[in-house]
Amino acid sequence: MVLNGDGEVKMGALLSPGRIRRELGRDGDFLKIEYCGRTENVYKVMNVIPVEWGDDGLVSEVMLAVQDIGQKVELRNIANTDGLTGLFNGRCMSEVLHDKERRREPFTLYFLDLDRFKPVNDEYGHDVGDKLLMAVAERLRGCIRSSDYAFRIGGDEFVVAVCMNADPEGAAMLKGRLEGSIAKPYIIDGLRIEVGASCGFAAFPEEADTLEGVRVLADQRMYAEKERRHAKR
Repeated sequence: MVLNGDGEVKMGALLSPGRIRRELGRDGDFLKIEYCGRTENVYKVMNVIPVEWGDDGLVSEVMLAVQDIGQKVELRNIANTDGLTGLFNGRCMSEVLHDKERRREPFTLYFLDLDRFKPVNDEYGHDVGDKLLMAVAERLRGCIRSSDYAFRIGGDEFVVAVCMNADPEGAAMLKGRLEGSIAKPYIIDGLRIEVGASCGFAAFPEEADTLEGVRVLADQRMYAEKERRHAKR
């Protein structure tokens, strides 16, 4: 059995005699606890292994084997993070959304593509462009909850996944909030820079019952909005 311990769970409760005896009821059972520190990068796995049983058939003595997996967790975090913005990357997005598809957990997917980003790179250089992308990422973080996800999937393309049942009115409001936040002026290296974002969204499983279907629909809606904006110029 696996239990995940964190700062909200006291280790004493996880290792109480009552719990251990309930979980280790048969020969061959073991208890695996994964836990991390709240203020430090501490990631460990503890295996609780029964070594002696009492006359009443209950475990009376256990052995604790602790393994530090901090480096493994840190490497996984690096593999899932966009190196420039600190957002999750495309690899992480694929894992998260495939897992939600498998579990049939609802989510709304937003595809965002920056408008007028290329002229920033062309006029001011890639250093300013990179700083702009970092600022955009920070604004996206400010628009979503801690239970949601923001990804940078390449260049000036971003994805937001909101993990809840679809609410058409609420989804449209968040679209407006994302676009409005990105559209506010930026001051970078003393320069006032303005960009926009074209956004399209789709809900799983209400509008499409596969991950691929939701991605295609959100992407199509994003490009349709971009075309409408270009047509108005």
